[in-house]
Amino acid sequence: SDKTMMVQLQGAMRTLHPHSRTVESPAKFYPPLITKFTKFSSLLAPYILRVGQIQILRQQISLTLHSLAKFESKQLVTAVETLNNALVANVTSHYTLDHVSPTDSLYEITPYLGACGLTQPLLQVYSTFKDIPMLPMLMFLHLHGHVTKLQYNTQCDLLVPTRRAADPLDPVVFNIGLSTILRQFPNEYIVEFQELCAQYISSYSVAGSTPSTSIVFLKQFSDCSNSSLLLTRNCVPYNVLNTHVPK
Repeated sequence: SDKTMMVQLQGAMRTLHPHSRTVESPAKFYPPLITKFTKFSSLLAPYILRVGQIQILRQQISLTLHSLAKFESKQLVTAVETLNNALVANVTSHYTLDHVSPTDSLYEITPYLGACGLTQPLLQVYSTFKDIPMLPMLMFLHLHGHVTKLQYNTQCDLLVPTRRAADPLDPVVFNIGLSTILRQFPNEYIVEFQELCAQYISSYSVAGSTPSTSIVFLKQFSDCSNSSLLLTRNCVPYNVLNTHVPK
């Protein structure tokens, strides 16, 4: 039942806390945990991939609009961009001084930004949801339940589906969908997801078996979600990242 699953997830989280430490015998701890929640986490796959596909379409539309707008009216695009930068700087200064933003201009300029293709679909928060404390853990388990379907291609500098995978997984779409979903929640969700992945990588590395695919995915997830890889570098041995993370 859902209640039993939540209890098991909470127990696993307590075992993994704090995420800065390594797990003893990771080969005995992680696989049974991942297998236990495979059926439930597999329900997430269609939604993650659908969100990723929609985001790629939004990104392409935004790029096309920006290119056309610059070609048709470069001065208008520059004016909108300058005004947006000024408003963002103004809001940032108010938040720095612990004041509430005094203007609604940000809401008024949003349609113009969209029309000029000056939005960043991959970094937007489209909606807010109720707190789901176990979501980063579920996403972590879902990722590592499918990571065997991926491999790193040095020529493309990307993860690609393995040739033997019966159910191929598009790593780019999956990555974008995953980061977009986590972005709709507090920033702590992305941080906790990264911490769980870093702990997994560090634990296997200490045990003598470096999960290269997981390292590359985490690097690319950090790029996609515009989150710092500093956290990862603090949790994973430098020589491991230096060897396995493409620059």
